[in-house]
Amino acid sequence: MRRSRLLFLYIGLWCAPALALAAAPAPWRIDAALSTIEFTATQAGARFVGRFRQWSGDIRFDAADLVHSQAVVNVSLASVDTKSADRDAALVTAAWFDPAHWPRAVFATRAIRANAQGFEADAQLTIRGQTRPVRLQFQVVKTSGGALRLTGTARLTRLAFGLGSGEFDNTDWVGNDVEVRVVVVAHVR
Repeated sequence: MRRSRLLFLYIGLWCAPALALAAAPAPWRIDAALSTIEFTATQAGARFVGRFRQWSGDIRFDAADLVHSQAVVNVSLASVDTKSADRDAALVTAAWFDPAHWPRAVFATRAIRANAQGFEADAQLTIRGQTRPVRLQFQVVKTSGGALRLTGTARLTRLAFGLGSGEFDNTDWVGNDVEVRVVVVAHVR
């Protein structure tokens, strides 16, 4: 009797990871050429747009299975591009992203739910070792070519992540509010 219980326990423990994976939505194969992560901020009262040229993600989203849907996105902070060589050089210093010590930002969902605008994801965003909650509002549509297109927006404050130290640890020169926009084009594997 004891031996049969141990056998069932062993089988259950061995099969549990496979059953959990079977329940998760299929992963997306991201088309990097058509996908972007951009941000808008202000400097000296003027808006500017930046983007990250290198990032990767493990996205598993199914509108019919939001409980098991999830995303983890890793962004190379050294790949920042604002179309200004001076600003880009400043953003990779210790006062800002400091990719020598914190090479990437990580966005990881905790919960996804439907809302009147489409969907929203409660997530944790980690930049410079600082993890803060963020909410991504997004929509997903199927393109004429059969791909899925996710577009979304999140708002955050740079000082909450320690972005901008020394002369930039206030909002006199660089605004605190940052809007992040994502476009992900992918095929379900």
